[in-house]
Amino acid sequence: MRILERVSLAAAVALLCAAGVAAGDVAQTTARDASDGATARKALAVSGGLRSRLASLPEEYVLVQVWSPFCAPCGQEVSELNALLKTANARARRLAVLGVPVRSRPREVEAFIRHFKPDYDQWQQDKPFQELASSGEIALPWTFLLNRNRAVVKEWVGRVGAAEVLSKM
Repeated sequence: MRILERVSLAAAVALLCAAGVAAGDVAQTTARDASDGATARKALAVSGGLRSRLASLPEEYVLVQVWSPFCAPCGQEVSELNALLKTANARARRLAVLGVPVRSRPREVEAFIRHFKPDYDQWQQDKPFQELASSGEIALPWTFLLNRNRAVVKEWVGRVGAAEVLSKM
């Protein structure tokens, strides 16, 4: 009986992954505003490594995309963020985009990057950030824009478009 339970659980997980949804993920096709940036501020507070990485970037704005290989909207958002990066920098709005993969193994992250080809750096998060991302407190894709002082300008849950981000810069 225990073997049957394990097989059923494995089948359920496989179906969820095939559908592009991991536990806690929201398969949204458009972004919705997240609170007032409180979740992003909390994430930055617990993640000394991410704060250090962001502080080292010279760009005026940084867009952080938190994603998982099992999140279909996360992959769909990559081409939009690639275009945003080119558009913003062509307009002299110095922007860096930083991807932060969560809820995944290195092999899964590499496969996602090979498939979707983001034109921006990926940062392997530290343990506190990973724990927050796995807590179910956030849904993916989760994206937030930071200004020159690395304060949160805007936070989105779901796919975000280039026009939405540019309007906040």
